[in-house]
Amino acid sequence: MTEPNVLSRQIVLSERAILLIGLAAGAVLRIVQIATSIGSVDAYFWTRHVEFVEKFGVLGAYHVSRVINHPPFALGIALVTKRLGALIGLQLYDSFRILQGVADVVTALALLALARRLGRDDGVWIALVFFLSPAVIFISAFHCNSDPLMVMFIVLAILAVVDQRPILAGVLIGAACGIKIIAFPVLPLLLFGFRGWKARVQFLVTAVVVGALIFVPPVVVSGWVAIRNIFLYTGWRGAWGIPLVIDIIGFAFPRIVPDDPGGLVTPLLILAILTLWSVEAWRALKREDMDSTRLLHVSGLAFLIVLFLAPGFGIQYLLWLLPYLAFMFRRKAVLILHGVISIFVFWLYTSWAREWPWLYADGGHNSPWVGMFGLVVWVAIGWAVVTSSRALYRNAPVA
Repeated sequence: MTEPNVLSRQIVLSERAILLIGLAAGAVLRIVQIATSIGSVDAYFWTRHVEFVEKFGVLGAYHVSRVINHPPFALGIALVTKRLGALIGLQLYDSFRILQGVADVVTALALLALARRLGRDDGVWIALVFFLSPAVIFISAFHCNSDPLMVMFIVLAILAVVDQRPILAGVLIGAACGIKIIAFPVLPLLLFGFRGWKARVQFLVTAVVVGALIFVPPVVVSGWVAIRNIFLYTGWRGAWGIPLVIDIIGFAFPRIVPDDPGGLVTPLLILAILTLWSVEAWRALKREDMDSTRLLHVSGLAFLIVLFLAPGFGIQYLLWLLPYLAFMFRRKAVLILHGVISIFVFWLYTSWAREWPWLYADGGHNSPWVGMFGLVVWVAIGWAVVTSSRALYRNAPVA
């Protein structure tokens, strides 16, 4: 008869083996994808961004091109990545995607650590359902943008909050905002995850200082141009959600739809995020601690709301919510959401590239059927917003 401690050790070793096999498989899939493709049109844009940064400097590049919409921290990382990759003969679109794959590994391990902090016994599943998700692999290993890096910093910041390390959390969320400003909606939610006002003040001051170090220099050097490029960028207009529905209605009733449907959606998005912040702030003032499970749930809900009410869109934006799904829903719902998002991502890239396997997806060909399936994905995200909100605020069971 096997002793309990021996059986426990065997189970742990088995989980470790599954984790290592899953990480190795996901890494191989990413390497193959990177080695056999160039990426989406963002590969071209990032290459141009870094060329401008090399010629005019990180802070001066915003004057050269309006499409340089990334914060200076992201541009600096891309520049370093290009120079390191060049040492072994890699193009930026290869080395930059390798960096995003490494970020996926760190995110998966951080999700495993978070699951263990919560006392869950399915941490390996949580890590691998993210890391092996086709949507995650497609976006990090093909698309060629910095979203996986931002996601990594946010998940690490949440882990630091769970461990009650306010200064580290402030640095990490500041770095996340320095990759993409869409990380900002999570920042106030992390504030409420700390126990006691001392830790909250330390976190907030650190995040503000890091944010100032990142964003003040480009505003001083490039002024309104930097503000416009970084803070007023909304993504691909009319290709998703409510703006797309309004545009479809506009074909039949052109006189009743606005010229800029995104202008209607933006106030709704701001109001929804402010409402989420206010409710969690009210709970914090009532001394109701935001436990780790709630922090992960409410962070995921923030990105669900952003995606559902987004005035603009980029296919890589769907990555933002994927790390949190396993903490918000039951396995069946998690797999369904990963599945429909993965199908949408695959179909869109195939439409853009006009072939599969993909070499380069220029974004110039958009099948209307892909757009219609995108509405199905958007409806699924709307369902997730309603279901997760109900579970969070009415103590109802998750789907």
